[in-house]
Amino acid sequence: MNAPVGEPIDVGEIELIRGGVVNGLVSDRETGEPVTKVAVTAYPSEEDFPFAGLWTTYADADGHYELRLPPGRYWLHGDGRGAGYQYRGDEPWLHEVEVADGQSVEGFDMSLTPIEAHTVTGVVVDEDGRPVEGALVKAAGGVRGEAQTDAEGRFQIAGEGEGMTALLAIDQRRGLVARAVAHSIDDEPRITLGPGAWATIRLVDPEGNGIARQPVNCRYSVWDQARTYGRTLYLPKQFTDQDGRVRLGPLPSRVELEVWWYGAAEFITREDWGEGFTLQPGEERDVGRVVVDRAGATITGRVLDVDGNPVAECLVIDMIGEAETRTDESGRFEVTGLPFIRDGVRPTTAYRAFIVAGLPEGGVYGALPDFEVSWEFPADLALEAPGSLAGRLVGADGTPMAGDRVELSPVYYGPVFRVSASRFGDVLLEGHADTDEDGHFRFDGLIPGVRYRAYWRDARGIGLPVTDEIVTDPGNKIDLGDVSPNQ
Repeated sequence: MNAPVGEPIDVGEIELIRGGVVNGLVSDRETGEPVTKVAVTAYPSEEDFPFAGLWTTYADADGHYELRLPPGRYWLHGDGRGAGYQYRGDEPWLHEVEVADGQSVEGFDMSLTPIEAHTVTGVVVDEDGRPVEGALVKAAGGVRGEAQTDAEGRFQIAGEGEGMTALLAIDQRRGLVARAVAHSIDDEPRITLGPGAWATIRLVDPEGNGIARQPVNCRYSVWDQARTYGRTLYLPKQFTDQDGRVRLGPLPSRVELEVWWYGAAEFITREDWGEGFTLQPGEERDVGRVVVDRAGATITGRVLDVDGNPVAECLVIDMIGEAETRTDESGRFEVTGLPFIRDGVRPTTAYRAFIVAGLPEGGVYGALPDFEVSWEFPADLALEAPGSLAGRLVGADGTPMAGDRVELSPVYYGPVFRVSASRFGDVLLEGHADTDEDGHFRFDGLIPGVRYRAYWRDARGIGLPVTDEIVTDPGNKIDLGDVSPNQ
């Protein structure tokens, strides 16, 4: 919704729901000992789920986890990669659970296995059963990497992990290709190559001129049964000619393909093939063109003080894309050269800027997190005094944790910030503080309206949240009291 500065809006009625609780134990599959710091995430498993997002918590020191969820059906997944654990290929990595109002669901325990080095091996042959030497084999999933086949058509790809591995074999010289899946490290797939397909695209600017010497390739994904975790394989890159055209291939057939440009893909304004395309063996297809506008998008707006007066010469920066400007005498600004889409995402996902504004002398700030470039209304914001956050870090037994590091960062799921908040003096977007001998920590310079979360990071570099999302009011000082990373 658009909430102009100084104008109240009616958001209508808000219905509170009770929800339910899911809890369980995460353990070492081999020893039965509890495993801590494993992220347990709930994904809605039903279509048209009324509540957006997903829910994540962490197993505590005793391996226990607890998730409070709105009513509905979910897939539960335990991600132990940060703690050195994973699921084995012979057990389900998703657990389905149904939650009702006021219900506590227990017993959804998860057993994980320590990560070990594994190898996927196999053989590549042609349609006559003869081994293919020099074929490129790419792997993604349980094992990642690539290798070339030897004189007997055999390949070997080593890596950490296990479970399903998606494989793609290509004989570029003869135009042959094939897809395969190794469901576990014990599989030794025999991959039979067949005729590949070919796709031609053209990369152009807004005036229709071809863009030459640009790296382009295709990719496709192999999904698990619940379509919550995919393995994506990228085909070798090829380059556009002087007219901006490139013929991609050989490509695998009967799978949805996406073309990906490695130049400045965030400046794509249109692609003629839509969400993807599927080819048949031996098919040749012109899938259209990609229009790229390097001039980028523009966000306009005003900067006002707390009384609604325009603020001139205010610095306005997109903390992600690095574009910046200053307000004029009427407080208006234009941030130009912004991407149209999020980096690494399909063109249907619009770029969202993280706008921060402040006076050169500091003291008051404003922010517009997650402002989408496609929104057709001004990005008005007000400059206000920053807030602060303090607390005391304690262990599970209540003992102060002295000399530990607490990190603070905004709750934001886009690309990393490329601009330092030091451009605005004493403002704080992300940073860290070490606890004193009594476990106390403090952060100053929090921008009003920005959602923050604090984390404790252990000696292995694994971060656990010590707070829920926090939003400060102008000049407000929040004291959390005692907080623990084991909660």
